[in-house]
Order: sequence, then C-alpha cells, then structure tokens
Amino acid sequence: MFKGGSEIREIAQTERLFGFTDALVDQLLVRAVNDSEPIIAILAKSVVSRRPPKLIWHKRTFENRKETKDFKIFVNDCRLSLKDFIDKKGLHPGQFLICSLKPLGFESRGALVSKEEAKKLADSEREEMIQVFESEESVEPVDIVDLEHGLLHKIGSLVFRTYRLYMVSAKPAEQKLFPELKALVMDWC
Repeated sequence: MFKGGSEIREIAQTERLFGFTDALVDQLLVRAVNDSEPIIAILAKSVVSRRPPKLIWHKRTFENRKETKDFKIFVNDCRLSLKDFIDKKGLHPGQFLICSLKPLGFESRGALVSKEEAKKLADSEREEMIQVFESEESVEPVDIVDLEHGLLHKIGSLVFRTYRLYMVSAKPAEQKLFPELKALVMDWC
C-alpha cells in the first residue's frame, strides 16, 4: 500500500510507473474497502460497488468575477444544515462532497482586468479583444469591455458559477436517504 501522494509522485517519475496499472489500482481499491479510516473505506466501497456520488443539490449564480461569497454561504449551509442529519443517520461527513465548477465568464479577461494586466495576456487572447473608438473625438481605441456605460462591461465583470452537493453512499440502505436529504436542502439559498 502506498504511504501517500509523495510516494505515488515518485513512482510516476521513475520506471516503476510501468507497474502502475489498472489492475494495481483495482487491487488498491479492494484493499481500501477494509481500511481503518472510515471515509477511505466508504469511498472505496462506493467505487468498487459502482455507486457514484449522487447529486443532492446545486445552485447556479451570476456574481462578481472576484467574489466567492455565494460559495462560502453554500459551504456554511452544508456544514450547519447537514450536521444533525449526519449525526441522526449515522453517516460520515466525508460522504458529502462539495463541488464548485470552474466559473464561466463572457470574456476570459473580464472587465476588471487592468490595461497593464491585459498587456501581459497571450498574443492570441489580445488578438481576440475587440477595440472601438469611444467617441468621434477619441484618438485611441479602447477595449469594448472597458466601456463602463456598456452592457459588455457589466456582463464582463460577472461570471456564472455552479455549486453542487453530492453524497457518496457506501451501503444500499443509504441510497434510500436521498429523497429525505433532498427535501432537507431544498430551501437553501
């Protein structure tokens, strides 16, 4: 059994990597089913029994590119609201996976990137920037996203974020908890 990520990293950098096969990973998972650490055993049982994590709840939001307050609220809601449920049902907190997908923006650089930062962008990203003259008197064009009175500036400063809560079930009986769990979290923000 491997002692940790550093040992696996070492294997990946040597010829020992050739022995790191699917069969070895399967063998490690089967061994992990009986691990003394409960969450490792639960996660391994889920993989071995082909029970993937089940989506319990998700939230989609538009928010400022640099803010993550909705995610912090989501994580706190998960911790506070699930604690009693976890204790009452004899579950392990590690069975609940909180996920934040990569934010999607209208433009990769967004309206909040300074001109100095924009100059550091890769050539391909700079070529994609649409430049316009702000007025008839303008001498230099500006990036269309930088026009503060424009819709693209507003949209460019926002990103679409998705937050999800999954539950990993180690036992078939735990799968019967999903409707109750969904009802519990339905009223979250």
